[in-house]
Order: sequence, then C-alpha cells, then structure tokens
Amino acid sequence: MRGRVIWTVLVILVAGCIPEPSPVAISVTPTPVISSLLSPAPVPYPISAPSATPLSSTSSPTVPSRTLPDCMDIAPFAPECPDQSLPPRLVSTITFTSAFSSGPVNLFTWSPNGSCLAYGVDNDREDQVHIRCQPDFRLANHWSLISWPVTGLPTWSGLVWSSDSRAVLFIFNRNDASSIGLARLGESGWKDLLPGEKARMGVNRWKNFQDWLSETTLAFTHSCGTGCSELHLLDVDSGDLLPVPQAGEYRIASRYLFSPDRRWVAGNIALRAFPEAFVKEWPGPGKSVYFSSLFHTENSEVEFWDKDSLGVIVYPPGRWQDWKSLPHPDLYLWKASTGQVRLVARGAYRAVVAPTGDRLAVLFFGEPQSRAGLVEAAGSRPYLGLLDWPSGYLLAAFPVGNEGFSKIKSVPPLPGPFWSPDGKWLAFPLYSGGASLVDRNGNARSVLSTRQVEWMEWGGNGYLAMLVDGSVQLVRVLDPDSP
Repeated sequence: MRGRVIWTVLVILVAGCIPEPSPVAISVTPTPVISSLLSPAPVPYPISAPSATPLSSTSSPTVPSRTLPDCMDIAPFAPECPDQSLPPRLVSTITFTSAFSSGPVNLFTWSPNGSCLAYGVDNDREDQVHIRCQPDFRLANHWSLISWPVTGLPTWSGLVWSSDSRAVLFIFNRNDASSIGLARLGESGWKDLLPGEKARMGVNRWKNFQDWLSETTLAFTHSCGTGCSELHLLDVDSGDLLPVPQAGEYRIASRYLFSPDRRWVAGNIALRAFPEAFVKEWPGPGKSVYFSSLFHTENSEVEFWDKDSLGVIVYPPGRWQDWKSLPHPDLYLWKASTGQVRLVARGAYRAVVAPTGDRLAVLFFGEPQSRAGLVEAAGSRPYLGLLDWPSGYLLAAFPVGNEGFSKIKSVPPLPGPFWSPDGKWLAFPLYSGGASLVDRNGNARSVLSTRQVEWMEWGGNGYLAMLVDGSVQLVRVLDPDSP
C-alpha cells in the first residue's frame, strides 16, 4: 500500500447538486491592469452592505429544503444522510460523500492553523460569513449582513483570518464607503472597525487586504485611482489607523509584498498599463530600487520572497504595446542583503516557492528544458515546471493549456499554482479547465477534469478547497504512510 493516495471530496453546493456546466467556461473578471493577465487572478470577491448598525445573527442561515431535515447541514461521511450523486465532471478517482447548501459562495480562506474554513455566501439581500471546522465541518459560526447593489462593485472584496485563527476580518460595502468588519469565533455579533468618516479615504470605494505585519497590525490598501492603491495600517484591537512611514511613497502600487522578516516591502507599480516592480526597506528610510533601471527595461513584476531574496519577472525591453509577438520574460532572484541578482530561468512568467523552501513552481511560455545548467523555454504553449530549489534544477514539466498564446493580451487570468503547507503537494488549475496535483517528486494526478477553477487554497490535514461554479469543493489527499 505504499505510495497509494486516497481521495475524498466534500462539495459546498449553491443550490443542491452541481448543474451540468455550459460549454462556456467561467472566467474571472480581470482588472484594468494588464499584469492581472499573468499574476494570480483574484477571486471576484463581492462586497456586502450592513445596516447602519452591524447586525447580530442569532437564527440559523436560510437553507434550501432537502429530502431529510437532518441533512440540511451535512458533515462528511454522515451516516444518516442519503448518498448524493457524483457531481458531473469530477474524475473517477474522487469520491463525492456529502453536501450542504447555503447559497452561492463567492470567496473563502483557511485559518492560519489550517483547521477552519471561512467563506462568504450571497443569499439574496442577506449575505453571510460562514465558518466550518475540522474534523466534521459542521457550521461553527455565521454572521449576517444586509446588502444592496452598488453599481460597478461586487458584494465582497476581501476575507482574512486573524493571526491566532480566532477571528475573521472582511471588507464590506457600507453604502457610504467600504469598511472592515471583525467577527470573533464563538460570538454572535461583529464589529465595524472603521465606523463613520474613518472609512472614507477617497472618492474610490475599493479596499484590499495585503498582509499582517504583526499579530495586531494589518496592512490594507484603499484605491486612489486607476492603478493606484494607498497603503494603510490598522490596529485590529483598538481600531486605530496607524501612521505609515514615508506614506507618500506608498500610493502608486497595485500590490505590496512584504518580506518574511518584514524588513523589506516590494510592489508592482501600475500607473501605466503594464507594471513596474520596486523594492525598498521597511519602514525606511532607504530609497526604492526600481527594477526597470536595474535591468534596463520598462516592465517587471514581483513574484515571491524566499527569506531575504525576491523573485522578479523581467520582461524584454520596449513598451508592451510594441511587442509583435508573445514576449518571453525571465525570472531573476534579487538578494536584499547584497543587491546581487541571479538569473533563474528564461521564458518564465510566474513563480511560487514552496513553504519548505526546497521546491519552486514556475509557469513558462513553452516547454522548459535544462541547457547548460539553466532552465529555458521557448514557445507559446503554457507549461508548469517543477524545480529543485535553490539549485534551480528542473525536475518535471507539465502542459497547463491545450493551445499556445499569440499575444500577451490573449493570456487569460489563472490563479496559482498553490503549495500545500508541508510542501508535499502542488495544486494548479488548467487554462483549458480542470485542475491537477503534483507531488514534490514530479508525479502528477488529475483532480478535476473540465470545470474552470476560480481559486484554490490548502488547509490542514491534506484538505484542498477549490472554488468552482460558485461552490467550494473540498478534496482531501491522504497518504497511508503518514500518521
């Protein structure tokens, strides 16, 4: 039995069984910035609007009727519940065990300890945040918000856990402005952390979570125009907005990426149609390093931090509008302590390092090959390369699309790839629909055959959640050799 993998799947359905998919795949709405075509695509999060006073929900959420009342909230493997039919388009190696219905799911995220899943549900005019925890995934908490449509805005725009896994924070539309709510596990009510005028930070409503800088300090951005996001710091205990060092320098990036030790911050400047990457000491006072100057090109994107080294995608010289064919960018590693750069791979357009630091997942234009100690790709069909890290040795490569791309603007958004917390598994969706898994040795397995995956994220104990057709499909991968 060594090496055998056992699969189970729990599907959070939007209205009973998953319907047969239409021939047209679901697409994630891209942002106006062209970089969103290459960077991990965000889930189209909706924004909710409560009444003037946050509501405390004491009743159970509205749940569509089912054959047996006891199955309105089915836990995995519940013996009292009838067998459910296999959702269409799931590969035969996955066993569907049970389901619970609550409404279209728009976003989800796992707690830092991997034990609980938080997700946002759109139930007509009463949107909700639900919490389900291992091992049975029964409904542990829920909070309600009264919402109404706002032209041009989705219902939610963010959901994040506190660092201690005891609370969730969400960005919601308060009608007069977008704000940040805090709900603690075990409590029926929730709190608006930016009441009144505090939430009104500009003419634009958009806010997005960035990162935790400490156990109580959360970095978030508020949009200040096209391609412009202003960085803010929030003390979640007091609700106070903290001063941002050299605040004037943090109004031009669409994304901020802090180093693991929080001594550096990198970002993608998106004032133009294509991004330019920068990095600077945090909280200062050092000057920013602009990679356009370092590499004598206009366009670049930050990808990941590995200790004190930053992965950067660098595009060929010239304006992106002048590229006659698909460009083949390169992946570099910039070391913060010395400023030295290292060429990692040619033809790469996205990269994610494993939490264990010994594997690197890279998306390429063309099939990657090892040549003279360097991984290179030339072509138009997208491939995933698995590299040993930090040696950069190519272990395996897999196509992630059936066809090649002709122009940079023709590359659709695709989330991921996504590493498991223990670095043993890499999950990645496919441009043609469906999703696959690769273990750290390069052995691939199909998870979902055709449906478009909008987001994926790993929890603890081998659970992988996927957002598909407005539902969360929960897959578990068990290694019999593991305790």
